[in-house]
Amino acid sequence: MAQQNTIQKNLLDEMGLSGLPPEEQERLLSKMTGVLLKKLFLETMERLKDADREIFKNMLDSEADLTEVEKFLQGKIENYDQILEGVSADFKEKMKNGIIN
Repeated sequence: MAQQNTIQKNLLDEMGLSGLPPEEQERLLSKMTGVLLKKLFLETMERLKDADREIFKNMLDSEADLTEVEKFLQGKIENYDQILEGVSADFKEKMKNGIIN
């Protein structure tokens, strides 16, 4: 949880939003997180084989442990961690430039 708070604070700082009231920061973080998670999900689904997509879907439906899901994806998608970093970096850059869709 402390790491998540640090990441959120860094994101707010990078976006120049740390001076906003806490309620507004929370609202923006929630929206940004939602958009980023959708982008990560789509990228993940595009890279999985059909059979692995079904396994992944079942894991999500059964609310599998996050560590288990991440381990599965790391085993099925080559360079998974680097892909996530790339999607996240691209998202932050687009947010900074105001061109997120």
